[in-house]
Amino acid sequence: MRFLILSAIFSAAAFAGSYVQLQEEASVTPENINLKQVGDSTIKDKGASLIFSLAALQTQEVENFGDVDDSPLRDPDTGYGVLVEGNWVDSFGTEIGFLRMNKQYSVTEQGSAVVEEVDRLHVPVLAKFWPTDYLSLGVGAYADFAISDVNRSVEGDQSVDADTSAQTTVYGGQASATLNLAINNKTGIFVEGRWSEPFWRENGEETNNLFGLAGVKFEL
Repeated sequence: MRFLILSAIFSAAAFAGSYVQLQEEASVTPENINLKQVGDSTIKDKGASLIFSLAALQTQEVENFGDVDDSPLRDPDTGYGVLVEGNWVDSFGTEIGFLRMNKQYSVTEQGSAVVEEVDRLHVPVLAKFWPTDYLSLGVGAYADFAISDVNRSVEGDQSVDADTSAQTTVYGGQASATLNLAINNKTGIFVEGRWSEPFWRENGEETNNLFGLAGVKFEL
């Protein structure tokens, strides 16, 4: 349910972004602009900056979650974290994040559905591309570290021995798309969707790869 709410916010931001983009020129002040003459064109260069983001996040439910009855597992819930981006030029930067989230892993073996969940420290490192102050696209990699005990539930044969990645450190690739309702340069309120894909999985394993973030950005 919370993920649907985040999706609705994301859609609303898309409409709002089309309006606030018309205000982009007003957010650029003479003090933070360097003008470069290239041929007959003048390019605006705001120079390097540092961007801090505080975010809440919502994870996706795994496929077999609803098949496990009377389990100790909790619904995928909100997490939180911080993102730090070095914006080397106005249109490009590199970002590292530290996000605490609930991850679930499921596998079906011998007709039994096994679901395990664990709290994780999710550390993404992305290259971020900014066509405007209102939109960014990111691509990179991540590392996932287990930081809690694993909860396990089985629907079917309780003796089934099926392994998941819940207790291991996981590495993978990640892509992001961000809508930023900029107030001043890149300072503003943002919503973001991220897709993560591990470099390897246990046989037949499914995990919650999609999650959404919402929060505030501060450009220094």
